[in-house]
Amino acid sequence: MITARKNNYFIPLSIWILLTRSYDIICTFQFTPDFSKEKNPLSSIVGLGGIGVTIAVSVVMVYTIFALYKYEKNKTKVLPEEKDLSYNQFYKYYNSFGKQGTRILVDGYVFSRTFAVAGILTTIMWLLINNTTWYYVNYHNPYFYYLIIIGTLILFNISFIKIKFKEYQLKQ
Repeated sequence: MITARKNNYFIPLSIWILLTRSYDIICTFQFTPDFSKEKNPLSSIVGLGGIGVTIAVSVVMVYTIFALYKYEKNKTKVLPEEKDLSYNQFYKYYNSFGKQGTRILVDGYVFSRTFAVAGILTTIMWLLINNTTWYYVNYHNPYFYYLIIIGTLILFNISFIKIKFKEYQLKQ
């Protein structure tokens, strides 16, 4: 069980992710009930309808919250036992799938924070779409949002590795 301790982000991040993803789904269905205007690649490229996209996003949300739970529960115990790893070796340690269960911890940190940023972006986007006449027609570009979200995902992954590498070096 997660206990209250300094820098425990499980509850606030989980609530934020659930609220903002729910708001995004509700606004999407209100704006485009038939999903004809939806630009999510799962809809526009893969061809999933509203229910399919909702299920896919829900599965990723559940995984993210579970991974965040695992990260928050184990973040002090995840440093490699091997000594004198180079940065590249350390990077591979965390980014190899299945190796000592570290990938889920990386995902818990990276995905939760990326979803938090995506929640801010989509909430602002929907507020602008729903409350202005000029935003959607003149400025709305979903690919801009996807670019920011992918960039955020990459930056949080790099940030995680750098933070853990510093902890590893101090532990040596």
